[in-house]
Amino acid sequence: MACGAGLPLFQSIIRKHSMGPNVVEPDPQGELEYPSLIERRRRAEQVLALFQRQHSKLVGFLRARVGSKAEAEDLAQRAYEKLLTVEKEGTASFLAKYLYKTALHLAADRLRQQVTRQKAEAMASLQMPQVSPSLEPQWIARERLALLNKAMEELPPRVRMVLRLRIHEEQPFEGIVKRMAAEGIHIDVRTAKRYVSKAVVFCEEYIRAAERG
Repeated sequence: MACGAGLPLFQSIIRKHSMGPNVVEPDPQGELEYPSLIERRRRAEQVLALFQRQHSKLVGFLRARVGSKAEAEDLAQRAYEKLLTVEKEGTASFLAKYLYKTALHLAADRLRQQVTRQKAEAMASLQMPQVSPSLEPQWIARERLALLNKAMEELPPRVRMVLRLRIHEEQPFEGIVKRMAAEGIHIDVRTAKRYVSKAVVFCEEYIRAAERG
């Protein structure tokens, strides 16, 4: 199977993993054994074999979901890297199933992030198309921005903080969790995503209701 230009890079990652961080180099005479190193090498060999057999299929599987070959390649790479860290022993079929399950979760997460980002960007910009030389569209955009600010003030404090970090500072969810922790508010990534999703829906409904009068 042709794995493309990604094979040399993947082999490099495999080599680094098979040595692992802070692992002593194996004895040149083969007199010493390092169990953790042996286990890493065994898993690296399994994943490399899986890469050679499944890479093209996996990229096609992901591309059908995210729509971009570059995105699919990136997600596939991440799935293989996660597979390298799985401690549970398994057959080739088990590893293949785990690989596709991991890839599917990564793709779903990427799509959720894209949808959230698109909604947030639309809310943040709130720009109307310029259809005439008049200033009316600009005035409407300013009015909607004012409504958005009012809607955000109606949100619970921690939800409002998460939304502002997401749409104004463009923080990744991991960064939001750290920023919130620095303020003494401890949430996980899943909770942060839920806050943003609910806040977006609330603000959209608030603006529509205000515009209907």
